[in-house]
Amino acid sequence: MADDIIGHIVDAIPLMVAPDRFWRREGANLLALSGEQAIDLNLLVIGEREGAERFLADGIAAARARGLPLLVLIAVPGLAAPGLMQDGTAPVMVLRAGSPVAPAGECEVARVTEPEIAGPLQAAAFDLPEAAMTALLDASLRLADAPAVYLAGRDGVPMSSVTLTRHGDTAGIWTIAAPTEHQSKGAGRALLTRVIDEWRRDGVRRFYLFASEAGRPLYESLGFETAGLLTCWPSV
Repeated sequence: MADDIIGHIVDAIPLMVAPDRFWRREGANLLALSGEQAIDLNLLVIGEREGAERFLADGIAAARARGLPLLVLIAVPGLAAPGLMQDGTAPVMVLRAGSPVAPAGECEVARVTEPEIAGPLQAAAFDLPEAAMTALLDASLRLADAPAVYLAGRDGVPMSSVTLTRHGDTAGIWTIAAPTEHQSKGAGRALLTRVIDEWRRDGVRRFYLFASEAGRPLYESLGFETAGLLTCWPSV
């Protein structure tokens, strides 16, 4: 995986996981704790080997001291999280300039600046606490360099949400969310293709995202390619 993709990832995570909470970064190594009892909202990312062992141990200890679950994501080959068991991998996929993506699907797509709709929708999609997701999203949207949040729906019913961050000509696509009752209805494709097209016209040349097995076929159909794998080490 290109080193600069890891850099973009660790730039973006504090904007969403810990905008007003606790985070610490050394190079491409990052600890971001939301303070919530949800493992996906407390992340330790190891993107470079220098200082990795110490940063890993300190980050795990910091989460334990706060009584928080922690998900460790490691991009450094051969490195393990002390005291934890590996549980799968997180593919990072990249869409490069030149891969054609045309807007597709019939949905109403709009950017939102308040969390009242997107927060509960994202919480339902990922089985996370609604109050926690809404509070974190609200804090994120108040930042000077706030992420961009979009909703897609039909007939006034929100069906899918996505959050994007941008650094130069690279954008991260995060929390691609559709609750179970709205999956496989084309809202996710409509939302992603509209947003990618809009951001490309605004100068973005490269997009990246973390892929789930359920989402991978959609991303591959849009031209995303797997750039690398992060090993996953949950604390619980």
